[in-house]
Amino acid sequence: MARQRRALRTTDVFHVVIVMTAILVLIVVAHYIFFSETNTLFTLSDDDLDLPAKRRSPIRRSLNISIVVVVNDESNLEEYKFALDTVRCYALMHNYTLLIVSGHQYHRCRQRDTMFRRHCVVAEILRTTDWVLFIDADIGIVNPTR
Repeated sequence: MARQRRALRTTDVFHVVIVMTAILVLIVVAHYIFFSETNTLFTLSDDDLDLPAKRRSPIRRSLNISIVVVVNDESNLEEYKFALDTVRCYALMHNYTLLIVSGHQYHRCRQRDTMFRRHCVVAEILRTTDWVLFIDADIGIVNPTR
């Protein structure tokens, strides 16, 4: 009976330590989220929004940034026309390169599964560009201020 009480007390102490550690972690995270000056998670000024009347990004960029859309069947592009037009507009506004490529035109990517082939194509494109935004053809870009 005495051993059971001792074991019970040890586990109680263990649980208290776990609970106190969890509370401490929550306090640190809450402090970071709500009181950190470098955190921009909850602050958004008008300067951060890309409004039509505001100035656009400069034409010259030090980084080569590409938006990549890999399609498997080019005959389906008409289905994605509206979404691709929004991406095209966004790329023009920010002077990004928009690449709409077929997964079959990269001969080094011989994967049978189309998903693996798409990632191989993006890896090939990454050889010639600094940054890539890889999206599906049905993804559109929305301006929440309109």
